Parts: sequence; structure tokens; C-alpha cells
Amino acid sequence: MDEFNRRLARANGLKAEPDPELGGAINLVRPSLADAGRLHAAQRAIADQRASFETFVAQRGLNARSLAVGLAPGTPRAL
Repeated sequence: MDEFNRRLARANGLKAEPDPELGGAINLVRPSLADAGRLHAAQRAIADQRASFETFVAQRGLNARSLAVGLAPGTPRAL
């Protein structure tokens, strides 16, 4: 595996690993959330996004928690 592929994978948060099932070809693998550091970072990012969205809707006089009231579960919401 060449250095270019390793750097490209690392820049995108992936691991470049040879895959024996692909005849040794390089496969880009997304690290799992089993790693405590990655899980914590993902949870923090979700909390930040939720807070940002709640601020956005509050500035428009809405309540983020009430936006989905009356919708059937799984129903997409038109804006």
C-alpha cells in the first residue's frame, strides 16, 4: 500500500487496509464507534448539533421539541 492512499484515508477519518477477500486490494475502513474516544467525540458532535438546532428554531419563535407533534412516526416533514 502506498503512502498516498494511507494519507488520503487518514485525512478522511478512514483506515486503509489490505483486504484478503479482495485479493489484497486496499479497502477503506471506517473505524467503529467501539473505541471510547470516537464514541465520545460522536456523542459530543450530536449534542452540539442538537443545541445549535434548538438555538436556530428558538430564534424563530419555535420550539424544537414540538416540531414533530402530530406527525406519524417515520413520516418525512415538508418545510
